Amino acid sequence: MTTHVNINLKDHGLKVFGLMFVGKRSKESYYEYTVRISENPIPKYVYYPTFITAGVLFIPALILVILAS
Repeated sequence: MTTHVNINLKDHGLKVFGLMFVGKRSKESYYEYTVRISENPIPKYVYYPTFITAGVLFIPALILVILAS
């Protein structure tokens, strides 16, 4: 769970930095963002298809790398 929060906090920082460039303020503070993310984590049904797809794509990629070398 900690990794998930850290990844999203980086996204929040990038968003705030981009808004700072255009002279706007973010809608929620850093603290409000961390509380919202910790109370509403990404559901597990999002992770499983992502990793299954990555695994399916990794196998041919690995075979192609071996054949290319």
